[in-house]
Amino acid sequence: MESRVRASPEQFSIMLDFMERHGDLSRPLPGHQGRVRGERLWDELAELLNSAGGSGVNKTAEKWKRVCNNI
Repeated sequence: MESRVRASPEQFSIMLDFMERHGDLSRPLPGHQGRVRGERLWDELAELLNSAGGSGVNKTAEKWKRVCNNI
């Protein structure tokens, strides 16, 4: 069985801080502009999380979405 690499505590802290500042990213504003803004924010968050030092993991924005949905 393949071991799962988990996000570091620092990455979770960054994620929570980002969501406190930008709201619930899993519920973007309605319409095209809301979806575009949501995708841009997910990309920004993924970049922040992937650039965090320590023993964290690197994931795409889509995979970080899954992490957030499982919290």
